[in-house]
Amino acid sequence: MKRNILFIVLFGCCSLALFSQKTEPSAATAPVASTLPSATGNGGIPSLIPLPAKIVLGNGYFTLSSYIQVVADKAGRNTAQQFADCIRHSTGFAMKVSGRASKGSQAIIRFRQDRKLTQLGNEGYQLTVTPQGINITAARQAGLFYGMQTLRQLLPPQLFPATQVRDVAWVIPCVSIEDTPRFAWRGLMLDSGHDFQTKDFVLRFIDLMALHKFNIFQCDRDVVARYGWRY
Repeated sequence: MKRNILFIVLFGCCSLALFSQKTEPSAATAPVASTLPSATGNGGIPSLIPLPAKIVLGNGYFTLSSYIQVVADKAGRNTAQQFADCIRHSTGFAMKVSGRASKGSQAIIRFRQDRKLTQLGNEGYQLTVTPQGINITAARQAGLFYGMQTLRQLLPPQLFPATQVRDVAWVIPCVSIEDTPRFAWRGLMLDSGHDFQTKDFVLRFIDLMALHKFNIFQCDRDVVARYGWRY
């Protein structure tokens, strides 16, 4: 019970921080080129929420750039495109998603479904980051999606503003992660009966839920039934 409460508190703190990041930092506060990815905890483990079931630190970093190729099979193509869209606004990198790597490619981010990984269940994934590339593998599409969310958290926090951020080293620490959710039902409820949030707020709320691997969204149905609230 205490662990669940702590998890909800941490999610709330992260949500407030992300909601507040709407504009590009000023020149005085802009991060320098040596900015590293997400803050680390004990033993240098990246601060991921929730913490993956298994995580092993490697040596070095993978550097993100506009020259990186994103490769995905048919099952992972939509998720790969979501990743490319997520990072475009803040990094300025317009990455194209393709079905196969071009000849001579060295740095690749790859999304691949492997139905043989039954031990991962429907939402588990394997994520490997080396200086040469990134591989996300899962038995189901949901696993690829949650692996992509972990990859987003591994990037510097300057990734999340909706405007381009300059002077940031877009690097990802080398790690090997195998993760499966501890609980099948991981939900949050949004009660709009008092302040009537906007459509943009609700969509942002759902995006933040997905980032932290919540999988059930409950909206107070009385709002729609009693007040005719509309999106």
